Amino acid sequence: MKNSCLFTVVVVLCSIFIGCPVMFKQAFGSIRDTITINQQIGGELVCDYEYNADLASWFYDVTYTYVPNRKPSVHIGTGEYYGKEWMQDEQLVKIGSWLVLSTGGGLQGEKLLVGTPRMEKWHETIVSQEEIHGDSLWQAANIRAFTGWLPYEVYFRSMVQDCLEVKYVYRTGDQVGDVDSTYLLYSLDSILGEYEMIGVGSQPALTESK
Repeated sequence: MKNSCLFTVVVVLCSIFIGCPVMFKQAFGSIRDTITINQQIGGELVCDYEYNADLASWFYDVTYTYVPNRKPSVHIGTGEYYGKEWMQDEQLVKIGSWLVLSTGGGLQGEKLLVGTPRMEKWHETIVSQEEIHGDSLWQAANIRAFTGWLPYEVYFRSMVQDCLEVKYVYRTGDQVGDVDSTYLLYSLDSILGEYEMIGVGSQPALTESK
């Protein structure tokens, strides 16, 4: 009986000594790795990422390389997921002559990478609270929104052909429950390959993507 108890204690202690460093590293350390995502348009998206965490939050910094079928690979840019999970399911979407990748844009933001396999540097459009409030269409709408006050969030709601709809949730008062949302419509310039805001509304204009 004593030997059995002693064996159990030894096993538990070994598990703690082996498991704790791994758990500590995942919770507070840095992890670097690479994953590959098969693309519906063909080819693969290679994602080199670094994961970091601290007591307050966690962070994913991802570098993307697109490897088309039977063509040279191309570096297309980076994504940043701060305080939210990286789902590891990104898909390149073909819109006209452009390829578009939706990814994280840092703290409470989103990002679009737009280019072609022949381009050395892809266009980058960041949709964040700062970028939204700096746009002339938003300023013309004269919407009351407190910048820098949580909770606020920007996320891509729907993409239909060359149009993208963004839902922007923001603070409107001193209380945490004082929040509102606005729908922003963006369009892809077929010549420049860049997204620009074309509409601001209180109701969605596009069907939500699944």
